[in-house]
Amino acid sequence: MRGYVNSPAEGPPAAAGGLRRRRAETAAVVLLASAAAWFALSGNLGSEFWWNDAARHAMDGVFVLDFVRDLPGSLGLYRYATEYYARYPCLGLVHYPPVFPAVEALFFAVCGVSVETARATVAAFAALGAVFSYLVGRRFLGPWGAAVSTLLFITAPGVVYWSRGVMLETPVMAMMLVSSYWFLAYVEDERRGAGVAAAAFLTLAILTKQTACSLVPVWLVYGVWRRGWRVLWRRESLLGMGLAAVLLVPFAVATVLFSPLNVGQSVGSLTGDFSHSRWSLASVGFYTRWLPRHAGVVCVVLIGCLVVAGLARRVSGRSALGSVERLRGVVYATLWAATCYVLFTFVIANKEGRFVLTWAPALALLGASGASLLALGGRPGRAAAATVGVVLAAQALACGGGWRHDPWSSPSPHVAGTAVAAHRMADLPGGTVVFYAGRFNGNFIFNVRRFDGARKIVVLRGSKLLFSTPAMQAHGLTVHAATGEKILDVLRDYGVRYVLVEEPTPTLDRVGPVLDELRELARSPLFVRRAVYAIPATDAALARRLLLYERIGAGPARADVLTINLPLSGRVIRVPLRRLGVETMGLHDAGASGGRP
Repeated sequence: MRGYVNSPAEGPPAAAGGLRRRRAETAAVVLLASAAAWFALSGNLGSEFWWNDAARHAMDGVFVLDFVRDLPGSLGLYRYATEYYARYPCLGLVHYPPVFPAVEALFFAVCGVSVETARATVAAFAALGAVFSYLVGRRFLGPWGAAVSTLLFITAPGVVYWSRGVMLETPVMAMMLVSSYWFLAYVEDERRGAGVAAAAFLTLAILTKQTACSLVPVWLVYGVWRRGWRVLWRRESLLGMGLAAVLLVPFAVATVLFSPLNVGQSVGSLTGDFSHSRWSLASVGFYTRWLPRHAGVVCVVLIGCLVVAGLARRVSGRSALGSVERLRGVVYATLWAATCYVLFTFVIANKEGRFVLTWAPALALLGASGASLLALGGRPGRAAAATVGVVLAAQALACGGGWRHDPWSSPSPHVAGTAVAAHRMADLPGGTVVFYAGRFNGNFIFNVRRFDGARKIVVLRGSKLLFSTPAMQAHGLTVHAATGEKILDVLRDYGVRYVLVEEPTPTLDRVGPVLDELRELARSPLFVRRAVYAIPATDAALARRLLLYERIGAGPARADVLTINLPLSGRVIRVPLRRLGVETMGLHDAGASGGRP
């Protein structure tokens, strides 16, 4: 009777204990996600975009926002896009996929157009990545191992560095983790609906940044290893592949037509500053040198522990990795990291350290596997694993404070100054043409659009009208106006009233002589200097100030059509200036509106 009375009472405490554990785990995930978002927002407060691509990513989001607001008038997409680019020549459309700009546009619509909002979009992806890093790690390593994996990931030097700019590395890693979660639910749990979800999220990951395609061979090998070849012919697998094809083929066609540079960098010979053969020692070792910079010392040490401890257990006759789940996690993470290395070393011609950063989640999972294997080594092993936890917690606190937390970590560069000049330009009358020459043209253009909500100012770029290059000077440089006389003709043709030019120009910059000619022209009696803006930047090689000049007697544009070379796509766009609100002399027939080459 006593046992009968007490036995029902034993259930609720057990259930309550399980509920408390679930609540504690949920709180831990929320804390990790919040930390990841804060790491992205902290450490570089008050800075404008310091990487050239960042301003393009931000302006792509503004373009999507304006496109939606201008419906139905914006439905003529080609004409709308060319006229928008003619006014704001700072877009990466097609060269960069559409998912991030679409999400960013939602943030801009709610929070307003600003650098801070653009960074908040990246921070949201960072939080998403932390959540799904935990969920993926939990499957293989349990709650403690998942927390270690997530901490290794969100505090990795490379991840922290690039999450503090408006770049695609953090968003694509987050989407790869989301798609991995659904793929593993499909293969491991055999949840049929998860197969279509996995394909959908992988497609979205690729449409966030093309490098996410590195998961395709990973899934193929892992899926066949776990479920045999039949997994490829399941209805859900076929539906997923069909969905991916429907969404990806149009973007692939658009890339070939409008951004052949992407193809040249991937499978061609456009190598940028890296000109070695794919099979050279320099190429083979290029990304291995980046491993500690991306993953951090703690993670690299733990991966070494995984290898050593696994071999030691194997030699002693025990299971090398201790559990089936840990083995599967190590296999999945190894395939992920190895595929990234092979793809970017032997397939992608253009090499840059950040390209292979997509292996960071896999390296973190391998490092956490090493930590969990340490914990199986008796009291010394548990003490070592606990020490890892303490070190990672300290590393997280350092990240949150914006401090250096790893020998390979470094603060993101800081730059400012163009916003003040852009704010002044936004108060000018409609149709005013402003000419900007310098590295931070994207920052200036973004800030002009930020302050000029009516979109009445037209900005022209020196790197389109005086010279042009596809992505980087190593891909080729074409000078369109090399002398002061020809530069003046360009300014007169397009009715430029204000000229902004950065100085000094880095001594190794191949376009330095052209900009020197522009500065010399601006110092002539034809111009008057109106303002000088400081450009505080942490990089000593960058310009230190921005000079604003007004062209004396600037009148209507002599040309009727603005012509812009787009070497990135091998095209030329032509837009009637009057469609941009610019007054012209009407000396030439503007021709058909639109800019189809």
